[in-house]
Amino acid sequence: MKGFSSSALADLSWATVLTAAIGLGMEYLPLGSLVLTPFLALPLGYVAMKRGSVDAFVGAVIAGVLVWLGSEPGLAMLVFALAAGVGIALGNALRARWSFASTVGLTAGVGVAVSLAWGLALWLVMGVTWTHVQQAFVQAVQDSSSLYTQMGVSQATVTSMVDQARHMVSIAPYLAPGLLGAASILLVSCSAGLAYLIFPRLGSRTRSPLSLSRFRMHWSLAYVSIVGLALLLFARGSGEWQSGLRYAGIDLLLVSQTLFFLQGLAVVHWFAVSRRWGRGARGLSYAVAVVFFQFTGLAGLFDTWVDYRKRFAPKGPRSGPTSSNY
Repeated sequence: MKGFSSSALADLSWATVLTAAIGLGMEYLPLGSLVLTPFLALPLGYVAMKRGSVDAFVGAVIAGVLVWLGSEPGLAMLVFALAAGVGIALGNALRARWSFASTVGLTAGVGVAVSLAWGLALWLVMGVTWTHVQQAFVQAVQDSSSLYTQMGVSQATVTSMVDQARHMVSIAPYLAPGLLGAASILLVSCSAGLAYLIFPRLGSRTRSPLSLSRFRMHWSLAYVSIVGLALLLFARGSGEWQSGLRYAGIDLLLVSQTLFFLQGLAVVHWFAVSRRWGRGARGLSYAVAVVFFQFTGLAGLFDTWVDYRKRFAPKGPRSGPTSSNY
């Protein structure tokens, strides 16, 4: 028991310190929030998978306090929310041997919930309102516009950029459900993929069959995209009800097409694994799929009816990806 306690304390210590370091890096490193956020849930997710939710929650509290001491309360609350919410959800999904689709579904739902809780905490605790966010964003764009002017960009172009930024901020509340859902899906998908790649190198195999090659959405999701397109079709005009239909359609498309992007990426990965492409060819195919994400999403949508993996399955007794492939 003493040896187990020492091992548990060691796991909790390094995971907590690493979580705090990632959180501070999100604040101080260039592009830190973009690059490091998918890693934030991993250390304590590993603890949750290996030791349980209670240990991971304690680590999230301590990591939040450390970030609070080194940065500002808003970031500390975000680090705690993502580490305690997404990290524990991811660890428990791996512990319960859930599939990739179920893992993404659970952790994305938790990600949306903790993001809403973080926004509510900013409002109640720190008094941050949407008006403050709008003003800060527009001010940041205006500050950047002076730099573009010094670089030789015409004043008309700079003014157009500022006007577009103001317009985007004004409609952002109506697109918030779709943007939040899509961002959560992408975030937890990256985190799940990183967990599958990193956790085995820590001496502990992931206990979930995280097979991207077999990821496939239920056929009914295709009709969510169709409904979204229909709402956009009927939203022609400038009336209030038409604007409501337009934003609802965009929200539906943002979420559904993000999921179909993952399905399209799964098809690309299946082709790479089943055809035994080399690392260079795989990397290039993934890069093309991400760059042309709209076409990848359409490929995932049409996979609902075409079923590329069944139609183009290679012949032979040992062809295709195995259960250990990701």
